[in-house]
Amino acid sequence: MNQHIEEYPKFKALLWSLEARGFNGHFYGILTNEELEEQIKIMTMFLNLSYWHEQ
Repeated sequence: MNQHIEEYPKFKALLWSLEARGFNGHFYGILTNEELEEQIKIMTMFLNLSYWHEQ
């Protein structure tokens, strides 16, 4: 997620909240770029619904 903050600015607030609670991400390199992009889309969808419901 850190690598995509400029494209998806909502990730910054989410990462800040998670890191403040002791959750730190690690890149393991096991996903293809396509799988990673799908996960990014899913996270963006959840963030739009959960954190910043735009009206």
